[in-house]
Amino acid sequence: MTRTSNRFPHQTVALAMVAALLQAGCGGGGGDPGASPFPGSGGSSGGGSIPASSQSAGRLVNSSVSGALPEHWVASTCTADRQRSWVRSIVHEKHLFYRQVPNINPASYTGTPQNLFYELTRFGIPNNRDRFSFVIPQSTASATFEQGQGVGIGAAYVYDGQGRLRVAYVEPGSPAAGQFDRGAQIVSINGAAVGNSLTSAQIDALYPSAAGGTIALQVRATPAGVTRSITLTNTTYTIAPVNRSLVLPGNVGYLHYTDFTTPSGQIQLADTFSTFQTAGIADLIIDLRYNGGGYLAIASQLGHMVAGSRGANRTFERLVYSDKRVRENVSVPFYHRHLDLPGYTNPRAGQSLPSLNLSRVFVLTTGDSCSASESFINAMKGVDVQVVQIGGTTCGKPYGFTRYPNCTFAYFPIEFEGRNDRNESFPASGITPTCAVPDDLDAPLGLPGEALLDAALSYRATGQCPALVTAQSRTLPPGVKVGSPEPDSPRRIKLVTP
Repeated sequence: MTRTSNRFPHQTVALAMVAALLQAGCGGGGGDPGASPFPGSGGSSGGGSIPASSQSAGRLVNSSVSGALPEHWVASTCTADRQRSWVRSIVHEKHLFYRQVPNINPASYTGTPQNLFYELTRFGIPNNRDRFSFVIPQSTASATFEQGQGVGIGAAYVYDGQGRLRVAYVEPGSPAAGQFDRGAQIVSINGAAVGNSLTSAQIDALYPSAAGGTIALQVRATPAGVTRSITLTNTTYTIAPVNRSLVLPGNVGYLHYTDFTTPSGQIQLADTFSTFQTAGIADLIIDLRYNGGGYLAIASQLGHMVAGSRGANRTFERLVYSDKRVRENVSVPFYHRHLDLPGYTNPRAGQSLPSLNLSRVFVLTTGDSCSASESFINAMKGVDVQVVQIGGTTCGKPYGFTRYPNCTFAYFPIEFEGRNDRNESFPASGITPTCAVPDDLDAPLGLPGEALLDAALSYRATGQCPALVTAQSRTLPPGVKVGSPEPDSPRRIKLVTP
């Protein structure tokens, strides 16, 4: 995606697609309160006094144990200087690659605390090793992670191999529902033609931060269709991560699951798997092609519902922190019950989840399958469930975060690498598919005739990949990228609960 005005990752994001690692408490804390924030520098670089750790900096900055949300914070306490000191300390304490974090003195840094965070992480760590650390407003984090709410018109978008912006799917009950469907082409946004990449203004329009505004679109039902104009109002809506589920002929279950972020998604998953269990399905196809991740706990629940007894007393994912946080390494089990999550009280908490006890699962993926979605694939392999992966290589994010609130922002430095029960991770280049098949935006999801689903059904019948000339083997037009145009920093996520 080409950015037109700012080197820092765009901070206006769709609530429906944002996720992060949740941790109770304010300001982070932890680490060695006596450690110098500048290794070998005696605590300063270029002059100025810097708190010894985010714990001490946090005592200066945080003004409320409830998380310093906008209605709680005090301007005289949350000064830019104090926030920058906290940001510098928390990154050096918590980051998985802390040894490569650049040595920037917050006392002499004149940019915003949020920009300092990016200078220390994504833009400061060499070799593009950190592509995922991000910061968002606390109000956005709370609405998304705790309430499962999205804001906007309720459509997900991807670029196809011809540089056209297409609709990937639509949220039920959202303003976009009934206006257009999967495969529609977005021709213009608020009067500006859509090119191979989006401008900052177009990103703001597609991914608003608040309800109430409108967006004017020119759309075509298909790229060859007639152009029509529509104007929709951005609203707040409840995300339904089970976007589609059905039982196909031959007792094959199909599930399109869009994110692991929505806390109530575990209830939707449980109801879907109860239906599959009653139907006696013999095989399961899980469509994670647009699932950027979310709660590791919900991914673990999905793992149990697929693997059943194979995951009993075994590790779904082991969280491996930096060498100075070895004592924090912990194993996440295959959760077999409904869970309460931070900010969300599950009415079924403690009740058992259904399971299919499958020895094989088909997973549909693209480059937008990320983080907790990849953890699910890796975890299945760790307990000897055969994974037949159809589609594209995943995004390549074996890392996860904790949410660190500070004043009106929430910060997410990558902190740990995930490994399965065999102590195996997966590469930052992504998990390669069993059968490479291009995403098919010209067909509805979950119905015969859609390329990834057809390939999975073909493999099920023959044990071989279908003979296809994949889009991945063709040379894309200059400047064209395939996949989501959404600001990438908050989309690549893996959440753990405190």
